[in-house]
Amino acid sequence: ILVIVLVLDPAHRRHVLRLGVLSLGAGLLSNAAKMLVARMRPYDADMNGTALATFHVEMFPQTHQMQSFPSGHTAAAVGLAIGLTWLYPRGRFMFFAFAAIAASQRWSNRDHFVSDSCAGAVIAMCVAAFVLGGSAVQRWFDRFERSDKEPATR
Repeated sequence: ILVIVLVLDPAHRRHVLRLGVLSLGAGLLSNAAKMLVARMRPYDADMNGTALATFHVEMFPQTHQMQSFPSGHTAAAVGLAIGLTWLYPRGRFMFFAFAAIAASQRWSNRDHFVSDSCAGAVIAMCVAAFVLGGSAVQRWFDRFERSDKEPATR
């Protein structure tokens, strides 16, 4: 999708870095959080117990089966949907529909619980708050994106 923006929308090429940080940053932060919270994936969990029984006291879980919480796919999809909505507001319903489809695919494959996807979405919103919400990071992106449009002054 980032390549599509680069190729088809030259006026917004400078925004691709911000879009990448929103999407990939949310996904990477979500994957880092998986190292702090060990949760069994639904396909391995005993569904007769409580939801809390799927969590385990284990730092840096070594197996893929214990890295369910939060969903990195959902975090990346929601981060990209937020970024694309910021850039192309008229497509917001479509962008978030695609993010919802990505999240629901994770549930239907029993790779994540709904709460894993909700946590991934919250992580994406936190990343978006830094990248779009008036922080120093947002101001840096604003300067970077304007730098090729304004003539150099000496």
